Amino acid sequence: MTDASTSCVLNTLVGSYRPEVMEENEIPSYLASISRQDLISLRKELSDLISNDVIGLDFAYRRTGLDFPDKKAAVAFFQALFDYLEGKAELPDIYDYAE
Repeated sequence: MTDASTSCVLNTLVGSYRPEVMEENEIPSYLASISRQDLISLRKELSDLISNDVIGLDFAYRRTGLDFPDKKAAVAFFQALFDYLEGKAELPDIYDYAE
């Protein structure tokens, strides 16, 4: 998987955090509206992005519109989002990770 090949579902999910959108409170409704197969694919996609070391500062900025202090923080945000999708954590606050 390359940086440019993220799915529409992932782009919509992460795009909810963009400053000009700020609709992260809509994420639970969005996730409830997608098919089970799309949710499974989204989890796999995030897992692959993390494990294949695709996430970097440019990747995170292009999807969120926010700057992260370093790659570690960007990866931590996407990991927190993955953990949320797995039911292991609350919906992450992007400002815990981004500047």
